[in-house]
Amino acid sequence: MSPQVSSCREVEINKSSHSAARGHFKVEKRVSNLRRRFNKPCRARILFIAKAVTGKQILFGYDLRGRPGLYLFPSRQNTDGPERQIQFTVWMLERTIDLMGPGVETLALLINYGDKAKNPSLSVARTVLNILQDHYPERLGAALILNVPFLLNAFYKLINPFIDPVSRDKMKFNPRVIEDKLFTGDMVMSEWWGGDCDFEYVHDKYWPTLVSICESRRKVWLEKWRTLGGTVGLKEWEYKSGKTISVAANKEKVVDQPEQLDVLSCVDPMAV
Repeated sequence: MSPQVSSCREVEINKSSHSAARGHFKVEKRVSNLRRRFNKPCRARILFIAKAVTGKQILFGYDLRGRPGLYLFPSRQNTDGPERQIQFTVWMLERTIDLMGPGVETLALLINYGDKAKNPSLSVARTVLNILQDHYPERLGAALILNVPFLLNAFYKLINPFIDPVSRDKMKFNPRVIEDKLFTGDMVMSEWWGGDCDFEYVHDKYWPTLVSICESRRKVWLEKWRTLGGTVGLKEWEYKSGKTISVAANKEKVVDQPEQLDVLSCVDPMAV
């Protein structure tokens, strides 16, 4: 059993129960199997190396709340089948959780539909929404979406009824992430997003480094979790920081950026 499984937050248990009550048993079972299968970063070496070569999903930087940024580039989609697209998304969500620091429980999703991006099918979009809403409850901190053309805007109107109100409120279209005080310039890409970082995706350098960082962090956390007793109910804060806090204090808080720079930085995007 891993720390992530054993320290499942109460809100995740409650919301997963609610989704089951709404009749999403098949979705829950399917994603549960995917999470178990792709829980370990090392599985990417075999399963997803070819899928990641275009840089269609990139983990880079942290926002002002210390939330890791997960960039999605639909124009770089190179996976033919919806099942493989969903599997890769689940694996990247697990790695995003690996890169969350103590006290951080959500991620910032940055989606850019520029550069002739392809429309995902309605069924794939609904499935990904179900995964985020029903199996990663409250993990989405912000969904920032750029370059939504007319057809995509109509597409979002089609899937809008399937988005829960909480998630809908977190969606921002064509934001100015620096001016809106969501990111600092040194923590966001320059192209399309207006940051200071001229990021170029080099797969042979980025991918093995990402996998290595996630593996090393999970190893350290597992050792701390075992030191703390290795029991169900330990909070993420406890095994990530080594400090025990009360339930009332275990809420998401703004994390100082310097604590996060050892994982994703602008000078060296994947520096350890």
